Amino acid sequence: MDRERRQIDPFLIFIVALSLFSFGRLFGIRDIIWDDNCWLLSAYASSNLKDFLNTGLAELRRIPQGAFLYYFFILHKISGFAYLIWNTLAVAIQVFSPVLLYLFLKKLFRGGLLLAFLISVFLILCLLDTTLICYQHLPYRLALLFSIGSFYFMYEAMNYGPRRPVFFMISYILSACASYTLLESVVSFEPARIFVIAYVLRQGGASGKSLLKKTVTNWLPFFFILTPLIIYKSVFKPYGLYAHEYSMSLDYLINFKNYLLLIKHLLFWNWLFMLKHILRASFISWFLGIFAVSLSFYFLSSRLQMLRKETDVILDGKAFKGCVLLGLLFLFPPLIMYALVNRFASFGMNSRHAIILEPGYAIIGGSIAYLLYLSFFSSPSRIRWAAVIVSLWIGLGVLVNNIALDMGFYAASYQGKFWRAFTARFPALPAKAVFLTDIYDDSLLYDTDFHVFYAIELPLNILYATSKDADKFREYKVYNISEWMKEGMPTAPFSRPSHYGRDFFDPKEFIVINYRNNELLVNREILKKYPDVPYRSLADKDFPKIERKGLSYPLRYKLHDSS
Repeated sequence: MDRERRQIDPFLIFIVALSLFSFGRLFGIRDIIWDDNCWLLSAYASSNLKDFLNTGLAELRRIPQGAFLYYFFILHKISGFAYLIWNTLAVAIQVFSPVLLYLFLKKLFRGGLLLAFLISVFLILCLLDTTLICYQHLPYRLALLFSIGSFYFMYEAMNYGPRRPVFFMISYILSACASYTLLESVVSFEPARIFVIAYVLRQGGASGKSLLKKTVTNWLPFFFILTPLIIYKSVFKPYGLYAHEYSMSLDYLINFKNYLLLIKHLLFWNWLFMLKHILRASFISWFLGIFAVSLSFYFLSSRLQMLRKETDVILDGKAFKGCVLLGLLFLFPPLIMYALVNRFASFGMNSRHAIILEPGYAIIGGSIAYLLYLSFFSSPSRIRWAAVIVSLWIGLGVLVNNIALDMGFYAASYQGKFWRAFTARFPALPAKAVFLTDIYDDSLLYDTDFHVFYAIELPLNILYATSKDADKFREYKVYNISEWMKEGMPTAPFSRPSHYGRDFFDPKEFIVINYRNNELLVNREILKKYPDVPYRSLADKDFPKIERKGLSYPLRYKLHDSS
């Protein structure tokens, strides 16, 4: 028995390999995509934690999360290893999340080895979220990992007497860290936790009032840990920059249009979107996908023939129904919580709202795959066909995940070209300036860097900072053309809210930038090539005169593709 326990689980090794095939290329991305620039801009413009929190980023969140994010993003300011640390963390989360889910489900549902394996594979391949390249969303994924870990150690605590207090303590700490510091919405996993506690006790022989009493007793510590957070979030009135986005209403809950979009998202919309661009996939994406097919077929065709004779591979009916119920309890409470505040998951940036749905989605999806798989279990020849089908599915999933990463690499490359063109035209800048930017980005990304002002402000200020002083960092501001047109194309002085209070602008002072096909035009140069642009009156001026020589830029090395 001891020797068997020491043996390495080949399914576990396969899960790790599959995660690395799908997400290992994250190590190659060295750029900040989308909203991350907002947080980093605040980190660079702050000299301490209080300054960072005062930029408004933590106004709708508890202070512990604001502190976590400050120290998380300050790495980019104080270290040359920020990308290595963040990418290592991102890949580690994508590896350990399915590993822990596999170990937890395999132990919880005895005889569920195949089921746990297919669920973990589903978690890896069928991501509902496409924002892996966004460092800002790593805390969401870390919260998910901690939550799965909390369930795993809770199960261990309930089954191993001598180590019971230690395992329970680890489970409490992981639960508290996930909810208080990372993502408060993981409290919606508590119905699933109650079910797991009751299920384990029932397996141990408890029933009736004894089962109810023991379930409540085991769950009460988690309840008391989370109660202060729930009370705080219930009475706290949102304020500040994002207050209008987080209102709660029953009208959101019955908005069937949003549910249709969500259902579309759940039915492999990410895959359909990615596969539309399959011809633009990189060679390495194709290679990893094809290699995953070959490896999967070799592994499955050999292992499943052996497992066919093992009775502990097949779940009994009650355990299978219990697994499906657990999936529903992981899926629907967070879905309802997010629906109440109108944070429905959809493609692009809003897909981050689906991170919390992924365990439940994987359990339901993996259970369906398990049922289909059982229909092939009757003969060796049918098992080989099942191995072929599952291998093709795995290979396609690896390809899709890598196409999503290709989008990140493409965006980073496009940014690099833009900043090389910019620094070529502007060896130096005025002491202060405001840019109106009209940048066309043909990236595959649904939402792109150049559509929000702070995405450009961060690298602009890094490139042209003449000091490391936080008070002097935000010398250059950006107003995006889409924002300007949305505000009615003002030509008189106006203002807008920002994380630093209100920004005031005089459009007559804008330096207008137009970027197309690696050609960067400035002010009147734009009118010669594009005479009908809507900002004609603002661009009708000479190239700005800049006489600033001998300046050094101590932060420029932070933008890796600026040379």
